[in-house]
Amino acid sequence: MRIFTKIFIQPNRALPWAIVLLLLLEVALYTPAFWNLPAVQESRTGERVFDAANQRSSEPAVIAIGSSRFQKSIVPLVIEKELRLNKGSVANLAFDAATPQDYLHLYKSQRDYFSSADLLLIEVGEFHYNWSAIADEAAGNIRFRRLASLTDRMSTPNVNDKIDYTLGSFIRIWDKRFVIRDILSSTIRDGIRLTVRPIEVDANGKVGLIGSDLIRVFETQEINQLRAFGFRNFEISEYQINAMIQLVNLAKSDDLNVILMSPPINEGFRKLVAENYASYDREWRDRIKAEFGQEIIEVEIVDSRCSDWRECFYDYGHTNAVGAESYSLALAGYLSTQIN
Repeated sequence: MRIFTKIFIQPNRALPWAIVLLLLLEVALYTPAFWNLPAVQESRTGERVFDAANQRSSEPAVIAIGSSRFQKSIVPLVIEKELRLNKGSVANLAFDAATPQDYLHLYKSQRDYFSSADLLLIEVGEFHYNWSAIADEAAGNIRFRRLASLTDRMSTPNVNDKIDYTLGSFIRIWDKRFVIRDILSSTIRDGIRLTVRPIEVDANGKVGLIGSDLIRVFETQEINQLRAFGFRNFEISEYQINAMIQLVNLAKSDDLNVILMSPPINEGFRKLVAENYASYDREWRDRIKAEFGQEIIEVEIVDSRCSDWRECFYDYGHTNAVGAESYSLALAGYLSTQIN
């Protein structure tokens, strides 16, 4: 104990040891061993969702990719039954807080899988095309630090972000501090784990939602909850636009029919946007239409069970179990006009 006190407690000895420990950690962040830690692998949500979906749908004809709004709303088995497709013909690869940077990364890493499909449904929403998904969202921020080049980092609009992300390119402890924090909190909460917790696929083909509360009725909340869907930081991200351009070009070069789709939009959501954020909503939509020369497809839920939208959404933007089935039935109706 006295030796520990002499080394770590005395100020004149603690600083050199702290520097040594930081240097060792910096070196460790460059080794494969660190990235193979279960807690680190679990931060790679897109790859894990793909692995789970691939077990059910190894050769899909229709692939959907998007954020949690698509993840919760598109039920593969419902669409397959409605279109009389074989089980496994529809794959939903959407996952929480995913944006075009994540879609592009997943497509590039699994190109053979995507290119064998006929249709690619890409979620297009306000969340994806401003900087807030990266600057304000933990998951998006971690993925940006992993996927973005130095040029991408320096193109961020805020001076503080430019300094932060550029510094992180050269000092991995700085860049991976959020991952390190999550590892420590996970270890304290759950102990040291030697395996990655699997992402589950339910009987309907939905990935990563087992145990989620998807049936509760909508409860009124503040208008400011729209910030959670991307109505903040209204500067359009060229980084995300460029990722979409690359993704669409790759998909079309692989002969996929690419459909840009809005996630489900209910009356309450539409009203709040029109009253508070109409200008930005027009701006990002016009930019997408101009960039790709395609309309953004909106599929309307026509199920009588959803005549009161609160019965089919558990907040302004995410469907509950009833809403997901209803949206998937409506989506199947639209897809019937697109599948040869």
